Amino acid sequence: MKLFDIRSWSLTQRLSIFFTLAMTIIVLIVSVIVFTALVEQLKKKNQLELNNILQSQSSVIESIHDNRKLRVWQQRWFENIDPDKRAFLRVIMPNGQLFAESPQLTISPKEFPDADEKFNYKITFSKQGERKSKMLLGSRKVAQANGQVWLVQAALNVSQEREILDLCLDILKVVVSIALVISALLGWLIVRSGLKPLNILNKQIQNIHVERLNTRIGQQKWPRELKELAASFDDMLSRLESSFAELSRFSSDIAHEFRAPINNMVAAASVTQSQLRTPEEYQETLEKIMEEGERLSRMISSMLFLARADNSREVIHIEPVSTSILFNQVAEFFSGLAEERQVELSISGDYTMQADVMLLRRAFSNLVDNALRYTPVGGKITLAAERENDRLILSVTDTGEGIEPLHIDHIFERFYCADSARSSNESTGLGLALVKSIIELHNGTIWVESEVGHGSRFVMSFPVV
Repeated sequence: MKLFDIRSWSLTQRLSIFFTLAMTIIVLIVSVIVFTALVEQLKKKNQLELNNILQSQSSVIESIHDNRKLRVWQQRWFENIDPDKRAFLRVIMPNGQLFAESPQLTISPKEFPDADEKFNYKITFSKQGERKSKMLLGSRKVAQANGQVWLVQAALNVSQEREILDLCLDILKVVVSIALVISALLGWLIVRSGLKPLNILNKQIQNIHVERLNTRIGQQKWPRELKELAASFDDMLSRLESSFAELSRFSSDIAHEFRAPINNMVAAASVTQSQLRTPEEYQETLEKIMEEGERLSRMISSMLFLARADNSREVIHIEPVSTSILFNQVAEFFSGLAEERQVELSISGDYTMQADVMLLRRAFSNLVDNALRYTPVGGKITLAAERENDRLILSVTDTGEGIEPLHIDHIFERFYCADSARSSNESTGLGLALVKSIIELHNGTIWVESEVGHGSRFVMSFPVV
């Protein structure tokens, strides 16, 4: 039942109940200790009193043989009997005959504990009138100077102590009940006060929406337990703000990038449709439309790949890959274009790595294509591999224009163009972002080293498996 499912309770309910239970347990433990101590104290008091009675009467009996007037002794003896009828005595002579006895003592001599020189006692119940009384019994043997051994038996009515304990128990029950109510109320107030900062934090979080992602709550004075939570929430807000800004920028960029080829296709079709054209002109228009369509298709494919990579849904097929073979395949693919632009392609380093050969070839193709686009006539592009400790370093180096420092930190962002000169109708603006995603899918890192006028070097570092 959900009613008894503690996971569905509020923190106030949980902490209040736990506080109440803790206080109740403490009060119960203290009450048990106090009650037990009281019982032991009364027990020792009764035993001491009974022992004193036996000791007092024993000292009297030791001098009986010197007392010729038994009536006088008996008078003295009865004067020592408790007038409240709480203590009862019996004296038995050495021959077993009764010497003296309290009139109200109805307990048989056989019920008393065995007597010796030590103090022995036992508990029994005796009916005194209509009441059943709890009695503490004790016996002691007394040796006179003439060698005769007398027996003294004493009974002490301890029913009053039972009444005291019952009263104490009733008081403790009331105290525990009151403590339970007070601790529940105090627990609720304390927990409510303690959780007040959490409620304030909750309200502030509820007031945060898309237009207020720049709000920060960690700068306020929070309890130590909430400082880390507030700081973590601020970090999350910073990431969200950055992500929303990037998403907004990405949406704007993608709209701009899609608009250009679509406008080109519409413009080409409109111009062609405005008047009759020759078959060659229609053929040229269709080629332009197909070119822009292919550009859109490449852009959409790249975006789908990046989306899958961002969500870890891109499946890669790992296999041994020779860097020399990979570089040769890429160089052979671009050899015609490189020869046309009079750019030299060179290869160095032969290592084996674990990778998805199709994805890695795509990444290097994008890098070489990018290098060819910005390397002047007579330039050089180098594909290299080398080992550094437990890392395999692959690089693509060109002797092109280079990249200005202010653009280097953004060069791998989607649709980012360093300047208008680095933008062309053939580029989708996603090539380097796609390369970065492929490298990261292989647990690698990529960065660029560049100097304006001296070219650029794209460096990829992979763990050696």
